[in-house]
Amino acid sequence: MKRIFQLLFLFALPVFFSSCFEITEEVNMKSNGSGDMLLTINMSQSKENLKNYMQMDEFQGIEIPSKSEIEAEIAKVRRTLTKMDGLKNVKINSDFEDFVFKVSGNFDNVKTLNKAVNKVADALNQTPFPTIKKDNFGYSAGKFSRYFKYLSDLNLTQEEYDGLHFTARFIMESAKYISVYRFDRPVKKMTNTKAQMSPTKKAVKMESNFAEIITGKKSIENQITF
Repeated sequence: MKRIFQLLFLFALPVFFSSCFEITEEVNMKSNGSGDMLLTINMSQSKENLKNYMQMDEFQGIEIPSKSEIEAEIAKVRRTLTKMDGLKNVKINSDFEDFVFKVSGNFDNVKTLNKAVNKVADALNQTPFPTIKKDNFGYSAGKFSRYFKYLSDLNLTQEEYDGLHFTARFIMESAKYISVYRFDRPVKKMTNTKAQMSPTKKAVKMESNFAEIITGKKSIENQITF
């Protein structure tokens, strides 16, 4: 289960000191296969706790990263992304007052988007595990796909989940993962029945908490034809 946190791009440790946080993934997809993406990590609901934690050197035996250390990781992400062919207008916004962090950019095709995700995960990986490198997105002939092929690394049985410490379960149940995919023409169909379509039929939204994902109760996978 530890390996999934390589995928969160930024600030894995401070996230886990926050009982409430949201990760929102937004992709605006064009019919020619290009588009733009915005990833937002919002920890504003726990900002006062996070400010207190960042004044400590460690908490319960775990080292707390300083603002300068987090900024160094942000700079690493920026360098990684700005060097990529096919990725333009890379912007990273860091708000240490409300603890909201955003990464955005324009991609020429979905292969570039997949490559960007894997390169950032690799650059930030400080675990003893190799970085998981798999395609997260796909596009072909008007069909946009969101993959999630990490279940062998993630999935917990209900019994295993119930055996986690109360704090871990509380964090997983409070933390939200939101995906929003927008298109330049109406969506004809989608495979994930738990996702919601906008009234204009040009956007699809999926919301779940991390507990639902790691226990397999919800999947963020979807194939959207437009």
